[in-house]
Amino acid sequence: MTKKRKLTIAIRDMIFLKERHPFMGISLDLAIEALKRELEQTKKGGEGICMDYPE
Repeated sequence: MTKKRKLTIAIRDMIFLKERHPFMGISLDLAIEALKRELEQTKKGGEGICMDYPE
């Protein structure tokens, strides 16, 4: 599974968690934004800001 696909799944899952657990909204918003920035860096061919995920 590619890094791009892993990030997309993580974003989707965090949005789902936010809908089910609104009290976690602020923390999840920050995490979602960080993952979206990471995904944009990955699309541009950059190294990104997060550590590499093990395959």
